[in-house]
Amino acid sequence: QGEPCYRLKLMFVGQENVGKSTLLHALKTFKLRKRTKRSNISTDGIDIERWTLKTANKQSLTFSAWDFAGQEIYYATHSLFLSSQAIYLIVFDIRHPNDARIEFWLNSVASRATSAPVLLVGTHLDAPEFEDVSVVTQRLQELHEKYASRFANIKQITAVSATDYAGISQLHDLLGEVGLGMPTIQEALPKIYQTLEDLILEVKDKQNPPAVNWKKFVSIASTVNFKDEDQLLRATHFLNDLGSLVFFEDDITSERLIVLDPQWLTAMFASVITTSHTYIKQGILKLSNIGQIWRAPQYPPDMHGTLLSLLEKFEIIFPLPEDDKQDKQFLIPNLLPEERPPIDLL
Repeated sequence: QGEPCYRLKLMFVGQENVGKSTLLHALKTFKLRKRTKRSNISTDGIDIERWTLKTANKQSLTFSAWDFAGQEIYYATHSLFLSSQAIYLIVFDIRHPNDARIEFWLNSVASRATSAPVLLVGTHLDAPEFEDVSVVTQRLQELHEKYASRFANIKQITAVSATDYAGISQLHDLLGEVGLGMPTIQEALPKIYQTLEDLILEVKDKQNPPAVNWKKFVSIASTVNFKDEDQLLRATHFLNDLGSLVFFEDDITSERLIVLDPQWLTAMFASVITTSHTYIKQGILKLSNIGQIWRAPQYPPDMHGTLLSLLEKFEIIFPLPEDDKQDKQFLIPNLLPEERPPIDLL
């Protein structure tokens, strides 16, 4: 038994410096018209906040708002977190829509979350060029003609200013309307699921690393009286949809990984696709070097194989043909040099 669960994931994606974090802040504060002081530092990895919205009919909706880093180096990691049980805000600078890679983001969402509703939200509506309302109307119409017929999950294309709150109230109401229309929005959250979620919140700061295999997760869940693994699996999928954890299952080995803190996962990917170390040369990672990048206790050696499989599954790394005389190697496309290296990869 449980209460209706008016909770959803709300995903903010788009390029760096288009105002995703500022937009979320404006949505949370516009009714007060009072901002709290915040920095303009770019998001690193993912920021996750819980935010409760009151809809037009006074129903409370609680969003797990995921603000994704816009730096290009993180693009490959976003697909790990995309799911159909979410609303997507593709945020772009309305002054420069042709530079925003909108189609890239639409295709990214469509590939992992085919039926999920999408809102295209242009920022910087307060720019002087939009003092003439017809200019922004024409720009939004052009975007509608370009994308709406090819991406049926686009629910609205709009523009806002997070500086003077223009359009924020309408976007706020639109999120409430779209949220209430989600098929799972009134699905009951069994009390034991809520108890498990509370336990996860308690455990994740104590667990190092904040990721466990299925056997360990079963042991954790048993402390709140989960005795049926099928029931626990259903609860895990449910909490994954809500954004309370991240759940992966290998299609081939059926190995399961439960990540209690998504930021840990983005840090793991960043540790591989960053250019700040010397263990990956010209886009090639040697297996013997992975222990230098992933060090215990944050990345214990017995977890390396699972993490490498995850990187392969989401096509962030690709295994190269093995040679008995050589260390196993992986290709990382994000780190390939601009010019072709003078080595044979295949």
